[in-house]
Amino acid sequence: MLGGATCGWLASGAWGMAITSLLTMTTACTLLAVAAWGSAPSKLKASNRRVGLLPEAGEPLRIGRRVITFGLVGLVAAAIGLGMAVALSALLLLAGMHEANAYALALQLMPVMWAAIAFAVLMQPSRRGQIKVLAIASLPAWPALLAGAVS
Repeated sequence: MLGGATCGWLASGAWGMAITSLLTMTTACTLLAVAAWGSAPSKLKASNRRVGLLPEAGEPLRIGRRVITFGLVGLVAAAIGLGMAVALSALLLLAGMHEANAYALALQLMPVMWAAIAFAVLMQPSRRGQIKVLAIASLPAWPALLAGAVS
């Protein structure tokens, strides 16, 4: 996959990378569909085990904590991912990449960065650890944002 993306990028920039990614995803989807179609159904029943998603009867709902977690993962992590994409595009432009390719690559990587940050935040056992992860993840975006504010 990496080789195809690299070859596509070298041949046609962001457009070539998009086309090779599309072909790779289509191939992967086809292989998964064939494997799913040909697999035998399981003889075991699905587990009825709860994962703690909802509180047991009589337990507090902790709506406030859930809303804060959603805000950190859904909004703050997305904003940091976008800031990282802006920083990446600025770095690519300084490296001499064409504007369209730099912006396309940065915006394609933004959801990946967001997902990585969201994963790291959700794996933290405490709110303090979540804030630390967000603070550390925001560091690459600060120089680009400050440079944009100055100019």
